[in-house]
Amino acid sequence: MTDLALDILIKNARVVDGTGNPWFPGDVGIAGGLITEVSPRINGRARHVINADGMVASPGFVDIHSHDELSLLSDPLDTPKIVQGVTTVVTGNCGISTFPVAEGKAGLLREHVEQVLSGVEEEDLKPSVNEFARLLARRGTATNVAALVGHGAIRVAVMGYEARRPTEAELEKMKALVASAMGEGAFGLSLGLLYAPGSFAEMDELAALGREAAAGSGILAAHVRTYETYLKESVQEFLEILRRSDAAGQLSHLHAGGKKNWGKVKDVLRMMIDARRGGIDIMCDMYPYTAGSTTLSTLMPPGALAGGPARLAALLQDPAARAQIRADVLNGTENRGWESKVPLLGWENIVISSVVNPRYRHYEGKSFAQLAGEQGGNPFDLLADLLIADRGQTLGIMFSNDPEDIKTIYASPLHIVGSDGLWRASGKPHPRLYGAYARVIRHMVREEGVLTLEQAVRKMTSLPAERLGILNRGLLWPGMAADVVLFRPEAVEDRATFAEPRQLATGFSTVIVNGVVVVEDGQPTGKTPGMFLRHQARPRRYVY
Repeated sequence: MTDLALDILIKNARVVDGTGNPWFPGDVGIAGGLITEVSPRINGRARHVINADGMVASPGFVDIHSHDELSLLSDPLDTPKIVQGVTTVVTGNCGISTFPVAEGKAGLLREHVEQVLSGVEEEDLKPSVNEFARLLARRGTATNVAALVGHGAIRVAVMGYEARRPTEAELEKMKALVASAMGEGAFGLSLGLLYAPGSFAEMDELAALGREAAAGSGILAAHVRTYETYLKESVQEFLEILRRSDAAGQLSHLHAGGKKNWGKVKDVLRMMIDARRGGIDIMCDMYPYTAGSTTLSTLMPPGALAGGPARLAALLQDPAARAQIRADVLNGTENRGWESKVPLLGWENIVISSVVNPRYRHYEGKSFAQLAGEQGGNPFDLLADLLIADRGQTLGIMFSNDPEDIKTIYASPLHIVGSDGLWRASGKPHPRLYGAYARVIRHMVREEGVLTLEQAVRKMTSLPAERLGILNRGLLWPGMAADVVLFRPEAVEDRATFAEPRQLATGFSTVIVNGVVVVEDGQPTGKTPGMFLRHQARPRRYVY
């Protein structure tokens, strides 16, 4: 019992505190941006009293795998996320971050970031974590932001798009950049081994840079080389990087693409459990959809991506080079680090989602097979001409995953929820940006029963917070930061679809960030109390 004045008092809630334990009836007191009390009944004065009337009160959701750098600059409210209860986003995944930019390399880093995020301005690219944080502070954000530094950005800063091993001096420069980012509060290093120039890196380089992340007790997150036929080999490479670097590993968006590979996630999860028994700290994240999304330039063989988008465009305009690339895309190569998705998935399962060049906007939402049927051309030429016109920035959606695999991943204790949402100002982006967290509650909890509500909330709150080392969020406990969500589980809906992906989720009544209401009655309030979170080096703490 307390008689202290509170800023906010939430009454009559079903408290799901983030631990995974069963809910209990209770009240939540908030003052000074912190949770002051969670009790069956709080008899105190408050400036703002919210009658939850049996709604669930949970910690705010932590999106461990976001690409929200540019969406935060375009929409400081991060509206698609806050209306579905996300209060903290982790940027810089898949090796792609907007820092560090080196002198004279802004154009190259812009090209690198624009592989997945369009509308990049050079003033959005910053030389350091500190400058990135200052940019966000000037704009203001409704969500908290934690940042990873991208290996691709590090490589661009030192080596550009060169497809070779670094010299000893270059490796030392890259190590220094990672160490500097960690010292300024980055939560770890991310790898994007599918994307140039990260795809050109080999084991010694990756392990050396991973050691710098581990030295700051940060995570090493990885988009591994392939999620298809050679998925297990790609994960084995990542496990070896973790063994050599002693870093805590986060396997990004685990899935097995292509029908012939369905079921392999069970083998990968067993590999991860065995690795943990052997002392390697690895976990994974995944969004609750059976389709993925990325730049369509990844359909090109790695050799065609060396040198950046300008060189790719030149190759695709040279008849001899284009013929060789066509053969590689249609038939594959002997390179186990890259697999052509075209013969694996079929043109009918590769859909154009977001186009930069207005001339081709009518392609959005259509598969290459559909377009070829409508226009009488062949799919490869449509792809090649589109990549030339878009400077390699075209986004696609690939329908490749098994619903049972996704449920298997969600049932694993090694899994954390992440959206992997890709923001674009136009087009038909993957609906996971607008609906991933609502879909977990609707689909995985309510419809499929893969998780209890308490288990799902833990995967979206305390588990990602602990994984990252954010020790003051993710739990509804006294003394924790007051990031709180009120919702009715039975009313939560992810309204975003592949046809209409920009529809906001519903069912989340109130969202509080750092003790400030940012969503009230399901609508953003316009307030931007989000903080830039900085990682603090700490002793390794294992969950399992």
